[in-house]
Amino acid sequence: MTPFDFIKSINQHQHSIDVLTEHEYVPFITNRNFSLFPDTILQANQMNLNSHIDNRMQYDYLYNSVQKRNRFKQWPKKAKVNSDNIQLICQIYKYNVNKAKQVLLVITEQQLDMIKKQQEKGGVK
Repeated sequence: MTPFDFIKSINQHQHSIDVLTEHEYVPFITNRNFSLFPDTILQANQMNLNSHIDNRMQYDYLYNSVQKRNRFKQWPKKAKVNSDNIQLICQIYKYNVNKAKQVLLVITEQQLDMIKKQQEKGGVK
């Protein structure tokens, strides 16, 4: 069984956990999924706070406290950032890569274009 099969069984109220599959249950992935929805975020947080509880009890809690409903969302993915822009920010401001990524999230395209124009060097190409 995959972790998503457990999520599906909780959402649709179809028991699918037994002694053989209990070790396959991954609480992190299940809690992460349920934290994406306003009606289940409290249950996910409760399981995060009580992570010391064994997998079967965590599954049973979610199974009995989450209402039957289809809850499927694509997980948020990191946006791709142009590595040339990162290198430019690192070079100009002497930032590391992580700090440069944060800067790129804050500045606008117009500001980035101005920075690129300032760095252009004249001469024959």
